[in-house]
This record gives sequence, structure tokens and C-alpha cells, in this order.
Amino acid sequence: MTTTTQKRVSQVKVARTAAGLSQHGLGIAANVSENRISRLETGRQPADESLRRKIADILGIKSWEVV
Repeated sequence: MTTTTQKRVSQVKVARTAAGLSQHGLGIAANVSENRISRLETGRQPADESLRRKIADILGIKSWEVV
């Protein structure tokens, strides 16, 4: 039996790339570092409620989609 490991793609990354923004660009818009956006997208550091709302507003997604 073969198993397949699939990475869960961050909704933030999907929305960010659809908006034509780099991690750097989203970081500037959200007033956080590019590294912070990377950690958010990879799930290494979740966003607090304030940052979730800010990123959701920038990307036009729901705040609960920003994890």
C-alpha cells in the first residue's frame, strides 16, 4: 500500500499570489516582516486576531482563513 503525503497550501499564500503580491509586498502592506509572512504561511507561527484581520482585509478573504 502506497501513501501520499500532501502539504496543505495556506489560504494566505493562495490569496497573496492571486493578488500578485510577494511575501515582501504583503509584509509591507500589513506592517510586518517578510519573514513573519513566511512563518504564517508555513504554520510555524500563527497570527493574532489583529494581524488576521489586517491580512484578511488586504487580501479580501475572511479572517478565519488566515491561520
